[in-house]
Amino acid sequence: QGWAAFIGTPAGKNEFWKLWDGAGKAEQDWFRLMLKASETGLIPQAELDAARASMSQEQFAQELECSFEAAIQGAFYAEQMRRALDEKRIARVPVDRGIEVHTGWDLGYSDSTAIWFVQAVGRERRLIDYYEESGVGFDHYANVLRQKGYVYGTHYFPHDIQHRMIGMDRSRVETLRSLGIEPTTVPQHDVMDGINAVRRMLDQSWIDVE
Repeated sequence: QGWAAFIGTPAGKNEFWKLWDGAGKAEQDWFRLMLKASETGLIPQAELDAARASMSQEQFAQELECSFEAAIQGAFYAEQMRRALDEKRIARVPVDRGIEVHTGWDLGYSDSTAIWFVQAVGRERRLIDYYEESGVGFDHYANVLRQKGYVYGTHYFPHDIQHRMIGMDRSRVETLRSLGIEPTTVPQHDVMDGINAVRRMLDQSWIDVE
């Protein structure tokens, strides 16, 4: 019959974030309040300016603007994700059934295989869906793609899709083709070139919040 107050500063998507997120989804019995320094007026503007000058943008966003997204110092896409949040481009993104859905694959070996589902509408990139799994074969992912029911365009795979695995009778490319997935191989490139390309893309992207 008691009550409790949980008060803190964000530090990424940890247990405190789970409490915050759960309180927002609860229909009753929970109240949550976020006090951003830019909105409360509790800290004088001169003090905020001094803090901004002495801290990184990520630190300021976390410590004074209550950002759960800014905790990883030096994260490659922190600035782009902050802009997407501020511009409300992380929201419900409807699927346009008349436009092809392209997939981008990251093949997992010791970790998960990840698939992004993207629609290109003019200069916009709409990240409408995402799936990941581990310890399963290509037939599992082919079934997932069929169940989603999208009209597919290009399926992009990393350059190592061309490698033949030891003990396999046919290559992974041949296996995918037999399952109705025609892979397009993305050439190997400098890692930072790829990161910069994603940074440019994210500034033109809408990401489905779910």
